[in-house]
Amino acid sequence: MQGIALNTSINYYITGVLLDLNVLNPGKAVASAFEKPNPGMAIGLVLVASLIVFAQGIVAGVPLDVAAFALNVIVPAFLNFFALAIILYVGAFVLKGKGSVSGKFTGVISALGLMQVAMIAFLILSLALIPMILSPEVNALTTQFRSGNISPEVFALEVSNEIEADPFPIYALLGVMGLTALLNLAVFYKIVSKIFGFKPLVNVAVLLVILLILGFLPL
Repeated sequence: MQGIALNTSINYYITGVLLDLNVLNPGKAVASAFEKPNPGMAIGLVLVASLIVFAQGIVAGVPLDVAAFALNVIVPAFLNFFALAIILYVGAFVLKGKGSVSGKFTGVISALGLMQVAMIAFLILSLALIPMILSPEVNALTTQFRSGNISPEVFALEVSNEIEADPFPIYALLGVMGLTALLNLAVFYKIVSKIFGFKPLVNVAVLLVILLILGFLPL
């Protein structure tokens, strides 16, 4: 009986996590993030996305320095993540008052973590596409370019010719990238709507202003 109860508890927990991360229904996912905030999971998703980027470099055969990667990729990822959370929180505090954000910072963090879900899916798919894009011919050209045997112009032209011979991986990568961007935009809109609660057009304007502010930050 204890084994059955434990298995039921585990299944319930796993199902709950999957429902919380169901960004295909952004409204429900964002609502659950505020109702059942889990900032630790959100921060973990940021780290997972960064580590997959590191794995991409390994698959692509790019020489990587762990310290430099942490400084140039992981640290900026977390800085941007928390900067966006602070901008949302402060913006809502200024425009809607203290009552609109009181006790909701963990919900903001949790909701922003949802934007990492589609990104992680995209990064995992790109891991499968990278070997198709970086064919033996492209790798050979890259080796010649790094050794100085061919000029940048020749390298770019030859790689372009190789890609044109089999454009599917590139088109697939760009297509999934576009879908990821649209999905994250939908999630972010739902977050803005949840926090600010303005009319749709005003929420869109707030979203654009926030993205503009984030773009000017030296992160």
